[in-house]
Amino acid sequence: MTNNNPPEVIFVPQGSEYQAVMRGLRQAGVHCPVYALPIGIKPTQKFVKAWLESKTNSAPRSLLLTGLCGSLKPQYKVGDVVLCDRANQTPCDPDLTTKLSDRLQSLSVARVNGYTSDRFLATATAKQQYSQQYNADVVDMEGIAVLELLQQAGIKVAMLRVVSDDATHDLPDLGATINSQGQIQPISLALTFLRQPLGAARLIQGALRGLKVLQEVTLCLYSGSDSP
Repeated sequence: MTNNNPPEVIFVPQGSEYQAVMRGLRQAGVHCPVYALPIGIKPTQKFVKAWLESKTNSAPRSLLLTGLCGSLKPQYKVGDVVLCDRANQTPCDPDLTTKLSDRLQSLSVARVNGYTSDRFLATATAKQQYSQQYNADVVDMEGIAVLELLQQAGIKVAMLRVVSDDATHDLPDLGATINSQGQIQPISLALTFLRQPLGAARLIQGALRGLKVLQEVTLCLYSGSDSP
């Protein structure tokens, strides 16, 4: 990350999160390589290993892992932007994280501890338990896989997330809607939403708010930078 430019490559979960990041980059007028991750630790590990093998002689020096996350504590609300100092017990690159924080001074960005879960946390009770057990503020499903593998390869990684669901409400359990390849199954998702319409409405509203902020923070981060 030379001349205080943002990270050279972006990883973001597939689907609407990927599309939000792409919209932000288009608004910024920047061409940056963006890769769509599957959902879940094991599918992400498989993806990252294959990606590293393809980049043997052209690996970037810095990478941004971004996307939505869930709050594990009441003070982090839907739409909040957070920079993770670590995922589980693995630290993100401190220098890169601080540089991103400096670039985003116009926004309110919290520094937090992240936790990568191998399952979808659907209930407020589960979130409270994870917060206490792992001393974490937010939860995602990809971070630790990206962080460990890329840092072993000598790539600096920062993790920037936008909260899309709070710590105090129950949500539909999306765990059964995600297949072994880390893809959401639309029919299964629709049936899950039909069984819990109020929770589904809250989940959708939070995601839409989070995606809007994700687009805005991508624009803010990459505006005025040189294309990597």
